[in-house]
Parts: sequence; structure tokens; C-alpha cells
Amino acid sequence: MKTVFEHKPDFTFREFAVEKTVTIPARKLEEMLRHPMCNHEAIVENAGVMGVDGDGVYHCLLVTGEGRADGLLVESEGSGSARYASYVPEATALRYPTLSRLNRELAEVVDAIIAEGTSRTTEGNWTVTFFGTGGHDGAVRGGETVPAGDPGGYALQPPGGG
Repeated sequence: MKTVFEHKPDFTFREFAVEKTVTIPARKLEEMLRHPMCNHEAIVENAGVMGVDGDGVYHCLLVTGEGRADGLLVESEGSGSARYASYVPEATALRYPTLSRLNRELAEVVDAIIAEGTSRTTEGNWTVTFFGTGGHDGAVRGGETVPAGDPGGYALQPPGGG
């Protein structure tokens, strides 16, 4: 894994809004990440959508790379370079906030399942079976139509099936 380590960091969080998302070739995003203060075509072409309003909200361009999950949030101050920028490891979280929420909820469920399974045994493998629809009409579980609003769930099967 890789990350950015800043010398004497200043983690001052600022309000922002993504005004536009552009996807560029992965190699161009890599170049932008390595040299953010150089002029970049995607920033030059979209300089007009960026700025800071009277309330201090940064109106930004989200630059993503083809086939990449990460991206760069940019406010250029009208220039062609990333004068203010923030690396975003999971740019889809900004593009689709619902996915970010669902990911958090899924992580909580996985943690709960692991905690429950490991509290019941000290050895062996457990089988986890998921069922339910999350409220979607017409889904089928075990050959039967699941009613709307059925929250679903999971079942833990201990080692040896008992």
C-alpha cells in the first residue's frame, strides 16, 4: 500500500462541493499526482467551475483515472494547476455518497458476524449463509418468494454442521 506523508501536516478540514467530475487516462492522473503544480489540460478546461465562495466552501473538480478507484479533488484558483488539492483514495465515495454509506453498513455487519462466530468457538471453520432482500419485492429465497420489507439476515453453521 502507498499513501502520502506530509512533513508537519496541517489537517484543517474545509467544506467542499464537487461541481464536476472528469475521468482522464490513468497515466495522466498519475502525472497529475506526481506534478500537481504543473498545468494540466483537465484543470485548464474546467477552471471556471472551481472557486471558493463567500462562506468558505471550496467548489472543486474531481479528477479520476480510467480503471482507478482513486482521484484528486482540485480547486485551482483559476489556474491550470492544482493549487489546492486533496488525494481521494476512494473517489467513488464522493461520486456516489450512497455507496459510501452502504460500505460502512456492510463493514459493520461483517464485523458483527465475525464477532459472533469467533465467540462461539476457538477452532474450526464456520459457514455463513446470507438470505433476504433488504426490502426488494419479488426476490426468491429457498424456492419461496420473499415478502416486501423482509430484512433478511444470516445464519452461522458451526464446524461439522451441528
